[in-house]
Amino acid sequence: MKQFVIFVVLVSFLGIGLAGCSTMNSMNNTQRGALYGGTLGAIGGAVIGNNLRNKHKYSVRNGAILGAIAGALGGAVIGNEMDHQGGGYGYHQAGNGYGYHY
Repeated sequence: MKQFVIFVVLVSFLGIGLAGCSTMNSMNNTQRGALYGGTLGAIGGAVIGNNLRNKHKYSVRNGAILGAIAGALGGAVIGNEMDHQGGGYGYHQAGNGYGYHY
């Protein structure tokens, strides 16, 4: 349990540190999505792996690795779609005012 807590804390600090970088403003949605997805996936995978710890020896590590890969891929795909749509869904300024676009 102690190793799991240390791992989650380190991954969390890594994510917070990366999120605070000054280069975040120059990232596109694909890069930002991969970063956030990878960080959240690693944390989620480590939590799930910790719950399976009794069944597999390296389940926390493997869960974090697989979660980071899946999260980064998913975040990159969603961010790429947002890049191609000009910012994604939601509230934006239209030619004659503000409105929602879907």
